This record gives sequence, structure tokens and C-alpha cells, in this order.
Amino acid sequence: AVASAKKFEAEDVWESMGLDNHMKTDAVEKRKAVKKLMAEINPGLNAYYSRDEFPPWLLDKLKSVDIMAFKWLPNMGASTSIRLSLALFTMSWPEGLLDGACLLHPELDWRCQLINDYGSERQKEVILRDIVKMDKLICFGLTEPLNGSDASGLRTTAKKVEGGYLLNGSKKWIGNGMVADYLTIWAKNLDDGGRIQGFIVRKGAIGLSTSKIHTKMALKIVQNANIELQDVFVPDDFKLAKVKNFETGARPILIKSRAVATFCVAGLAAGAYEEALRYTLERK
Repeated sequence: AVASAKKFEAEDVWESMGLDNHMKTDAVEKRKAVKKLMAEINPGLNAYYSRDEFPPWLLDKLKSVDIMAFKWLPNMGASTSIRLSLALFTMSWPEGLLDGACLLHPELDWRCQLINDYGSERQKEVILRDIVKMDKLICFGLTEPLNGSDASGLRTTAKKVEGGYLLNGSKKWIGNGMVADYLTIWAKNLDDGGRIQGFIVRKGAIGLSTSKIHTKMALKIVQNANIELQDVFVPDDFKLAKVKNFETGARPILIKSRAVATFCVAGLAAGAYEEALRYTLERK
């Protein structure tokens, strides 16, 4: 039984499913590069995982395989075939590290889409390129302490003042909130009928405070945060230009993220299967 099982080697599982046949050549190359990278860095991640810490060298390692540039720089408005290729690439990532998948999908991936689809040209120029190159991070601040991600009960507000807006409120469980350079905060615009709109807050803004959520059961490398906003000033040109309300901003991004999440889960299952198969074939 063991001899016959050896033809199903762990590293050949992906190919045995024929998934590479549905991917663009550059996507296949990136998938293999990511798998090789994960094999190299996974042993060093355990200590950080047990301490709920974000490895300071992780982003540089991810940048070395240029993942986000592959996904975004050439593919704005991508075709269906390219999107399928990217989806399968997304599935391949959690095989090595689910926390990494949650860093890039959705914490960076559809944040890029958020700026690309709803930001002004200046916002794209100032923010998007740095995010794609992973020189800076961005997070998505919707969930709140008292009502979760139920946008109908959102309590964070934005009040128009000269030159911009003042934000007040709280957010909770915001992934990468502790390490993000830009925080996308969803708030009710008191001067626009209470419509839920997006405001980009820079790290270190006056009135902004973040605190790390400890003792999580999973995804310990992802730094979830409590966020407090007290009269945080956001300039006019850092309000998401094309977001009129929840229906034209946060909602479509959240819907797309759910599709991404299904590919992440499938990749996690594949990774668990591969590891179980590897152990079974190698155990003495």
C-alpha cells in the first residue's frame, strides 16, 4: 500500500489536479516561487506565531517574489482568464501560510482594488503604487465594538470642516491595524445624510490610537487592532472620491472578498492534505 501511494507525492498534488492548466504562465511561475519561499521561511515563523508577533522581515521576503506587482501592475481591469488565474494563485498561497494569505488576501489584495476602483487619480498615484510594491500597508476599518460588521448600526462619524473631515468613533478586530500605514475608515458622513463613506487615515494622525488584540486562537501573525478616533482630521483629497454610500463602496468590495475567502479555504485544505500525505509517506 505504501509503495503504490508513493506515486502521489505531496509536491505533485497541485499538478495532479491539473490546476496549472488553468493558470497563465507567469501565475504558475509565481505559485512555484511562493511554495519554495514558504518552505524556506516557515520554520522561522513558529516562534513569532507563538508570541502573536509580526515578523519584521516577512514583508521583505514576500517582496522578493514580487507577488503584488504580478497581481496588480499589469492587470488593472483584468480579463476573465487572468482573474481565474489570479484566483487559483490565491488558492495556492494558504497551502504554505494562512496568515500570509490573510495579509495579502484580502488585507492587501482587495484594498488595492478599493483604491483602484474608488480612489481619485491622486489617491492612486500617492497610495496604490506603494501598496502594490508592498512599501506600505493598508487596512480596512469597518467592524466596530458594539455592532460588529453590521453597517446599518455603524457609529463612527465624519463631520465636514474646512479642508476636510473630523472622524470620531471606534473600530475593532481590524486586520493589520497595528502595522498599516493607511487605515481606510468607514464612517457615516453627517453632512451627507449619514451615508457610509470611506476616509483614508494616515498612520500617526493626531487623535488616532491603536491597541493590539491579544490571545487570539488563530491567525496570530496578522496583527488585529482596536482603533480609536478622536477628532482625527482627514483632508478632502483623502476621502475616497467615488464612494457615495455603502452600496457603492464597502459592499461590492466585501462581496468580492467573500469569493477570495473561498479560494483561501480551499488552499488551506489542500495544504493540510499535502502535509498529512507527506508525513504518512515519510514516517518510520
